[in-house]
Amino acid sequence: MANGVVYSNKDLRYLSKKHFCPICNLEMNKVKVTKIINSNSEDADENMPKMFSKRIVLGSRGAKFKKYHIAGDVKCITNEFECSSCHRRYTVDQMKQIEASSEEVKKELVALFDEANQASLESSESEICEAQEVDKKKRTKRILLFVIPSIMAVIALFSAIFSMIYNSNKYVDTNGDDNFALCEITMDDILSDKTSYSSMMSSSTHSGYHSDFVGYRYRDYDYDYISKSFGKVNGIIILQATKTYKDTLILKFESDIKSGNAEIVILVDGEYYKSVELNKKQSVTLKNISGKEVIVKLAAESAKIEVSVERTYKESASEDSLNEYEAKLYEALSKYYENAKVVRYCYVTKDSQIIEQFCIIDSGSGLDVISIVSTGGGKKTDVIILEKNIVVDKSYYVKSQVNDYYIGFKLFNKQLPSGDFYNIADFKYNGTKYWFVIDYIDEFMHV
Repeated sequence: MANGVVYSNKDLRYLSKKHFCPICNLEMNKVKVTKIINSNSEDADENMPKMFSKRIVLGSRGAKFKKYHIAGDVKCITNEFECSSCHRRYTVDQMKQIEASSEEVKKELVALFDEANQASLESSESEICEAQEVDKKKRTKRILLFVIPSIMAVIALFSAIFSMIYNSNKYVDTNGDDNFALCEITMDDILSDKTSYSSMMSSSTHSGYHSDFVGYRYRDYDYDYISKSFGKVNGIIILQATKTYKDTLILKFESDIKSGNAEIVILVDGEYYKSVELNKKQSVTLKNISGKEVIVKLAAESAKIEVSVERTYKESASEDSLNEYEAKLYEALSKYYENAKVVRYCYVTKDSQIIEQFCIIDSGSGLDVISIVSTGGGKKTDVIILEKNIVVDKSYYVKSQVNDYYIGFKLFNKQLPSGDFYNIADFKYNGTKYWFVIDYIDEFMHV
């Protein structure tokens, strides 16, 4: 493939005039001639500057081609004269020499040019054959580069379809249409960290905010409300994940199984806690759950099922105590702000221990991050402003007000990037969703 094209624009006035064949005496036709010249060939030095000194169209590689800004093969296009009767062909320079010579000299020139042009024609035909062969190989290579990945993609697709069909029939309901108890999946399978399933005609919806402390592994299941529907499902699925530092977690279940076998199981810190009854609404209250990880799983054998889980929290303190806490907080805020509003609380945890309590507030002109400091056994509450008017995608580092740690945080609003964060708190502000993440905790200042 040529790296560029060179056009000859010389002798345009001469080309526009009529010229006649020295043998047949018939008017000659102008024909375009294309020739491939390599930058390392003799033609590049001898013929190119003489024949094509005007216009250059650069190719994609751009290195100098002798006097031309092209390297490698270049396609040279020029005009020649051809007789429609004897098919003799002459270059512009050859035609000029013939017309300027006497009859005796003209015959010698015609014989000389015919011999030279015949050799050039044979050489050009050979070069064209070689170029066609190269192009053929390149086309074959391009086809293979397209076909082989396509074949591999089709094989992968069929493998996935086969796997889905195989897995969809992996578990068989052998205990009758009215018995939904599991036959093959064991409790050890459910308690295992490994979860895999296959499903057909499935759908899923979720809403609500993430909890503050669930690990990144379970973040896709960390919502206040999750609903799933399966036309047919086999295997073990995580429905919901929660980790909170509030005292009580309330889970409300609703399920409807039409066929197959299934069991909904609640795990607390990886241990079996309770199984949830199917085909009914049920509420499960988990107390003293602060700092523990709660996972809800669905185990299914060829099951057609719909299930939803909704979570709410309850503080151990009374409602009056909570109101008193917020009243103290707003009183502390009034020392620094006129009309500040609490947007989101965020506990900072390390090794499952709370080391700091941040609070994101709306100052009226933007978002500020403060630290809540309680003294006197909780009787007195004060706030320390850590950063004012925080902006998206900027890293902040502050010294903890209650220990020796340095804490780094960042705010996102388009999407939460992948990463293993210490804590994540999401919230809405002026109609936009934000993620406030703690991404650095250390005894040394981040450099």
